[in-house]
Amino acid sequence: MTTVRVFRREGTIAAVIAEGHTGYAPSGQDIVCAGVSVLMQCLQVGLEDVIGLRDIEVACDETDGMMSIRWHDGSHPCATVLAESIVRSMYGIAAGYPEMVRIIEEDHHADF
Repeated sequence: MTTVRVFRREGTIAAVIAEGHTGYAPSGQDIVCAGVSVLMQCLQVGLEDVIGLRDIEVACDETDGMMSIRWHDGSHPCATVLAESIVRSMYGIAAGYPEMVRIIEEDHHADF
C-alpha cells in the first residue's frame, strides 16, 4: 500500500510524502503507482520550475517507494493552488483504489 501524507501549516499544504508500493501490478506495470509518482513529480516541477520556489527539499528512495517534497513558502498563492490540485488528484486515485492508496492529513504549527 502507498500512504500519502499531507502536512499542513495553518491549513496550507507545506509538504507531501508518498511512501510504499501500491501492489496493483509488478514493478514497471503498476498504473496506480505510476499515477501517484506522476503527481509527485508534477508537484516538484511545478514548485521548482514553474513557480520558481527555491526553498524546496526533495528526497527520493526508489527501493522503498518514497518521495518527499517540503517547502517553506506556504504563503505563495500559486504554490497553494498547485499543491491543493495535486492532493485532490491523489484523493481521486485513493477513491478508485482504496486498498492500494491511503491519504493521511496532518496539521503542524511548527517546522517539521
